[in-house]
Amino acid sequence: MIPSLSIQEISDEDKVFVLRLHYLLMDKIAQFELPANSVDASTYQDIQELYLLTNTETSSLVKQENSRFFFQGIAAQYDITKFNKPKVIVETIAKRENKWQLSEKLWVPKATRPLAGNFNTRDRKGNKDLPAVMLELDKADKGKIYPYEEQSFLIELDADPMMGAGKEPTYDFSFKLAPLLHSQKAG
Repeated sequence: MIPSLSIQEISDEDKVFVLRLHYLLMDKIAQFELPANSVDASTYQDIQELYLLTNTETSSLVKQENSRFFFQGIAAQYDITKFNKPKVIVETIAKRENKWQLSEKLWVPKATRPLAGNFNTRDRKGNKDLPAVMLELDKADKGKIYPYEEQSFLIELDADPMMGAGKEPTYDFSFKLAPLLHSQKAG
């Protein structure tokens, strides 16, 4: 049983993940009889969900349609897009003339096709959004289950809005997926 105090401290987004994982483990893992020559469909789907939730899949369990992600169960398809949060890591910032060049890594969980989205910059102290940069992410790592999951790229931002933020500003960077245009859809 998950203690009620600890579950209340978790964000709403993470509650779904934690509760699903908890009940999956409690209900199914205890039912395994080893060695098992056959596994019923319900147990098989729950094993797939466990792999999905823990990022331990050995084959793709998620289907990508444009910028949306779906887990195909045996009886139903689940939209997991809202749980699939991209992560941005800015590794270096270099000033070149009136531009800032940012070298970055982006991780879009379960991405199997090219993606597009907005790279956003926010001045944390001034509580102000700076102009977004549209990115197209099309570098595949063919050896991976999710070949478009990890991306590296270099972007240039206009330094003037950043320099106007005052002394010692703090910036937050994020990436938000955008729906792909018809010309960008993978077949």
